[in-house]
Amino acid sequence: MLRLSKRAWNNVLIFASLFMIVLFNFSNKLMLENANQTPLTLLPADAMIQRIEFGQQELQRIGRGWRLQPMRGDEVDLNQIIQNWQQVILTPTERSMPANPYVITLWLAGEEKGRVVTLAPVEQQLLLAYQGQPYQVALSLNDLIPSGSQ
Repeated sequence: MLRLSKRAWNNVLIFASLFMIVLFNFSNKLMLENANQTPLTLLPADAMIQRIEFGQQELQRIGRGWRLQPMRGDEVDLNQIIQNWQQVILTPTERSMPANPYVITLWLAGEEKGRVVTLAPVEQQLLLAYQGQPYQVALSLNDLIPSGSQ
């Protein structure tokens, strides 16, 4: 074992503490950098959509499947629409939402209130506003809304 005086042991403890502070500070910066690299999504990864309201139409979970009420137009792949909503990646934009956007309410399991979003196509782009913040979405309007709802 090392034979050190009290003063030497104090110095060892001080340097060990400084090393730990630097280590924690550096690891925190790494974690924050990794968090900034993850894309911004509309819904949490583990979110379970129960219902989506598209104006007069409603997409409802029925067991493991989906149904559109009232059904209009051609048959649509409802599972694909739900997958698209769960994978929406948001890119912040400075553009403002135009007048008369589509208002959509997403009802998630475990949440008392629905998430209200507005969608508007603008010059071959789709804008989505959530909580007053506009975002650009890489999907088209047909990817998120059944064709009979538009």
